[in-house]
Amino acid sequence: MKIHSLPPFAAEFAFHVMVAEDVTNNKVILQNIMGLPTNLGGVMIDATLIVSSFHLLSAVYKAVSATKLKTKSVATEILYQCSASKNVCEFFYL
Repeated sequence: MKIHSLPPFAAEFAFHVMVAEDVTNNKVILQNIMGLPTNLGGVMIDATLIVSSFHLLSAVYKAVSATKLKTKSVATEILYQCSASKNVCEFFYL
């Protein structure tokens, strides 16, 4: 697991990146993520849809620095920013 912090938000914002292989209980994991308090929310992303670590870092930065979100939460905004087609639905099929 890697812990990243974004320089402008370093004091107040850090995020964790975990890559898992051969996941068979993704529905249970997703339910656990959905049960987190909103200030500790998480995002589960299919790693095959991420091009590089920079791709993920830039999506997180865009989501947390946006003055107006295009989606309802920062978690879904990260998914939106990761999407090449700006179609967030492709990320919801786990």
